[in-house]
This record gives sequence, structure tokens and C-alpha cells, in this order.
Amino acid sequence: MKAIQTNSPREDEDTGEFACFDTLDSLAAYMHHQYGEEMLRELLKLFAKHDESTSSYGRREHLDDAASELEKRHLDKPAAILREFALTARSGIENVPDYWRGKEDHWRRNWITRRKMQTGELKRELRREYAERDRQSQTNGHKPPSHKH
Repeated sequence: MKAIQTNSPREDEDTGEFACFDTLDSLAAYMHHQYGEEMLRELLKLFAKHDESTSSYGRREHLDDAASELEKRHLDKPAAILREFALTARSGIENVPDYWRGKEDHWRRNWITRRKMQTGELKRELRREYAERDRQSQTNGHKPPSHKH
């Protein structure tokens, strides 16, 4: 099979040790460990300058998510730096695409639902709501629904 130019690294391109940095949290952990706090701050400043067009979840959410991942691994120092930068970053909810102009309320509701799905909050809300309905039906003397399919 012949290598395709668009997806193959150039001969002089060093991707070996950096291929594992496909998430912001892994890159932040590496930069902080290898080069220190100041270099991580400089890198995040460059991201902030470069990131004019944000993704649908926005930079604030990316920084918060990456900080949460670092905190799970007990890497509190780089997580604190990411949270600090997240305070001033734009949220994805503020980035209404041009094709949604005139329907901003619908965009925001849609964005909030997608964000809740991503963080797992929507699943927790639905479980809580289902448990509440189940408790109410049991106190009213109704037979609980069967979970057999």
C-alpha cells in the first residue's frame, strides 16, 4: 500500500513522542512536568490568541474539562492553571453560529442540552426524575413498572 501524502508525516517530522498528546489535559500535564508552570502559561496564552473561532463547546468548557481530568489524576497544579485561564475564556454558549441568527434562544437550549449530555449531567437528571416518579407511584399505591423487556 502506498503512503498518502496528506496523512503521512514528512520524513523530517518528529511525531513519535508527541503522538500521545491528543487531548488538552495530556498536553498540559506533559508541559507542566517537563517545562514548568511558566511554559504552560505561555502555551495557554498562545492558544487564547490563536483561538478566535471556537468549537461548539467553546474554550472555557475545554479548559474546565481538561482541568477535571487532571484533578482525577491528582495533578492539581496544572489543573489550577487551566481553571485560572478558564475564568477569562469565552464559553461555547456565547458563540452563536451565523446560521442560527434570529434563533438564539433555540441555539442556547440546544447547546445546554448537548453540554449536559457531554458532562453526564443529563443522565443524572433523568435518573433522579425517574426515581422521584417511581417513589410517588409507590406512595400512591400504584404497582411499580416492570423493568423486564
